[in-house]
Amino acid sequence: VTVCIQVQSQVLNSINDGFKVATQPVGKVMKGDLVAAIFENKIYRAKVNQVNDNKHTVQLDFIDMGIEDEIPIKDLRALPPQLVKIPPQAAMVALAGLKAFKIDDQFNNNVIDFIYSNCEAATLYAHLVYEYDLPFVLLTDSQEITSGSLNTQLLANGYARTYSDEVDPPFDKIFDDFYETENAARAERKGAWSFGNVGDDDEDEDDAGY
Repeated sequence: VTVCIQVQSQVLNSINDGFKVATQPVGKVMKGDLVAAIFENKIYRAKVNQVNDNKHTVQLDFIDMGIEDEIPIKDLRALPPQLVKIPPQAAMVALAGLKAFKIDDQFNNNVIDFIYSNCEAATLYAHLVYEYDLPFVLLTDSQEITSGSLNTQLLANGYARTYSDEVDPPFDKIFDDFYETENAARAERKGAWSFGNVGDDDEDEDDAGY
C-alpha cells in the first residue's frame, strides 16, 4: 500500500515566502515547465504535464502535494527563480506491513476516502521500518511508534491485510500486533472481509498503491 506524504520542513516556509513575488504572468507554457499555480485559492509549485490549447487549460503535477489536476492557463504565474531548484516536497512511501486488496474500483475509492478523511491537514510521524525501492514506514499520530498508526487503522477496518516479514526491534512487536488486528477485522467481516476470506495466506499477491 503506497501513499504520498508531504515532508514538513523549513523548506516549505521558504517556498511559501517565495510565492510573495510570484505575480508575473507565465507567458507561453510547455510540457515539463515548472510554474506557480493558483489552485483552490492558494498558490503552489507545479510541473506541466500537458497543455490543452483548445480548452485553455493545463494538466499539472503539484510537486509539493503529490496530486494532479487540471486548471485554466490564466491561473498560472511564473515561478520565482529561487524556487525552481528546490526538490519536490512530496514523497511516495509504502505503509510497512500492509498489502492492498484487489477488489474493485469502488473498494479502492473507499480506501482512498478513508485515508484522506483521517490524514487531511494532519501532521503524522513517519518511522522508517526498512527501505526497498521505496521507504516502508509506520505513520503514527505522535512521535511514539506505539501510538495510533494509519497502518493499524487500515487493518482494523479491513481496508488492507498484513504479511510476514522479519523486521528489527521494536517493529517486530508491532508486526505481531498487525496479525491480531487483521484477525479481529476478519472475524467482524469489516471492509474486504465482508466478501469472505479474500485470498489465501500463501497466495502470491502483488502490492498495489491506493
